[in-house]
Amino acid sequence: MKNARLIIVLLAIVAAVVLVVTHVSVHFSVNVQPNDKEAGAKNNGGMTNEDAAAEFQLGMACLDAKNFVEGIKLIREAADRNYVPAQFNLGVCYGQGIGVSRDYAQAEVWLRKAAEQNDTEAENNLGDLYEHGEGVRQNLTTALEWYRKAADQGNSLGEVNVGECYDKGWGVTPDKALAAQWYRKAAEQNVVLAQYNLAAFYFNGQGVAQDYKQAVEWFRKAADQGFAPAQFDLGSCYDNGQGVVADPAEAAKWYRKAAEQNNPSAENMLGNCYSLGVGVEANQVEAAKWYRRAAEQNYAEAQYNLGVSYRHGEGVVTNDVEAVKWYRKAAEQDNADGELGLAVCYDNGHGVPVDHVVAAQWYRKAADHGNAEAQYNLGVSYLDGEGVGKNEVEAVKWLTKSAEQGYADAENDLGVCFGAGRGVKPDYVQAYKWFKLASMQGSVDAEDNARKTIGMLTPPQITNAERMVREFKPVEEKD
Repeated sequence: MKNARLIIVLLAIVAAVVLVVTHVSVHFSVNVQPNDKEAGAKNNGGMTNEDAAAEFQLGMACLDAKNFVEGIKLIREAADRNYVPAQFNLGVCYGQGIGVSRDYAQAEVWLRKAAEQNDTEAENNLGDLYEHGEGVRQNLTTALEWYRKAADQGNSLGEVNVGECYDKGWGVTPDKALAAQWYRKAAEQNVVLAQYNLAAFYFNGQGVAQDYKQAVEWFRKAADQGFAPAQFDLGSCYDNGQGVVADPAEAAKWYRKAAEQNNPSAENMLGNCYSLGVGVEANQVEAAKWYRRAAEQNYAEAQYNLGVSYRHGEGVVTNDVEAVKWYRKAAEQDNADGELGLAVCYDNGHGVPVDHVVAAQWYRKAADHGNAEAQYNLGVSYLDGEGVGKNEVEAVKWLTKSAEQGYADAENDLGVCFGAGRGVKPDYVQAYKWFKLASMQGSVDAEDNARKTIGMLTPPQITNAERMVREFKPVEEKD
């Protein structure tokens, strides 16, 4: 029979770390120093830099007090007198729409004036405009040039942006090793994004030798600064014992920190912790709560898990209609578990009318995404002609895909096909192999079938079949 009971996916098996490089965008920054000119020197407006600095500082105070008209007026006057901090901040105001209408062209004008006087923050932000084509024609090569000017003077944001350019191949040939070097420079200046990206490089072995301990060290630095993705990945490392001794309680602690910042991956994982009692006391109500928080952020795995909660009344009142709703949301994002869950509902009439044709369609989608259970159920559909035309050859194809992933029910049914010659030439050696593999996973039917089949084999055939069993290695699920 097809499986009607779905099991919540334990994502703690491997919460893969994905390299996420977050771009450092134009930011509002205050620089009130005279910028390398003697305080008493005359600027081109006839005032001293001390006068311009005072005017600038007064303008900034006005902005802080929400007196935008007077603030912009004073900052512009200081900028017109070539006071670099005023030029930079006026550019930021135009870029962010602070006290003036957002105008990237004007932002470029004032940032360039400051950048051409070696103001590193202006250089970095000017690079940002070129990267995104805001106020100027997009030019990644020019963006990198400005980032590099800032980085070469030790500007930490310039360093992380140069790293990103080498990482992504923006304006330059991709070079992970150089990206890692620049990320390290910025990470050592405590830039959280650089710390996180360097950690991901160590975790994935990109640009540096793979080193989980180093990855954990840098994830922790970023996590300690409250960066939710790093908190999640640090939790994953504790979950899986990568770079640290496995510690479910510590994993749950870091998942919670990220989840409390609305990180959907962490919310889903914390839900799993509560559902399974891993690192925390089992609590299905808490599990459903965290699944819902992630699901409402359109996180497909959590939508599936919330569907399971509704289907089986775990932490919520059993409601098959709600289960179908959440399975469908996950399925429509190509989540294989959601597709399988929805298929099972249509196959068995849970929350929707029985419709074997629609069930088979969803089984196929999940099967095409590599889900072993869906491949098995689709194979059974072809064997029985339920929702699809009866086709034993097609059935064997899907049972084989599932069995090769180590799915016990598929192994047993594939053994039956080989033994009975359904969709394949009879082969008792193959039949025994698959029965034996399924029996090793606790299948009573397969154990009985193996016992019956072995009597049909010669000693050399038994030896060959046992060798195949020993050498069998399940393939990984592939989308």
